[in-house]
Amino acid sequence: MMINFDAKRNGFGIIEVLIASTIIAMVLSALTAAGRSSLRGSTYTLERAQATNLAQEGIEIVRQIRDTYWIDGDPLTGFENLPANGNKSLYFDKIKNKWDLLSGSNDKTTINGIEFTREIIFSDVGSLIPASGDLNSVKNEMSRKITVKVSWQNNMGGIEVSEILTNWRPNY
Repeated sequence: MMINFDAKRNGFGIIEVLIASTIIAMVLSALTAAGRSSLRGSTYTLERAQATNLAQEGIEIVRQIRDTYWIDGDPLTGFENLPANGNKSLYFDKIKNKWDLLSGSNDKTTINGIEFTREIIFSDVGSLIPASGDLNSVKNEMSRKITVKVSWQNNMGGIEVSEILTNWRPNY
């Protein structure tokens, strides 16, 4: 019995090769898009974590300034001298070796080539027991609401962290 090799020899035609190439290209494109999306999400998460740390650091620095005002005994640096309303920025005074507040502008920090802008906002806190039922009718001079906003180049909204600081040593 003789085998006819010419009849059994079927190869890939040009159409099969084009279809296989198209499928491979589509799969590779989908994998590339998924990888880029994952990398973009990872970068955003890292930037958001850094912004959150800067915001928390801002709160901690204002708390440290409040406590330093009590420790140094200077009547000009008492709790009542923390602003009741307004925007401030932080700066480190290398001569005095301590943090302090500046009026107006925001402080900027660059981490891994990304510029973060931090803004400290002081606001009044209403009394917890209002005299007339209106929560904003009585100011609480022993408390300040501190809000820290951090924004960066690649994010439009930024993050915001708030805390209420009190004059925990009012009679000293």
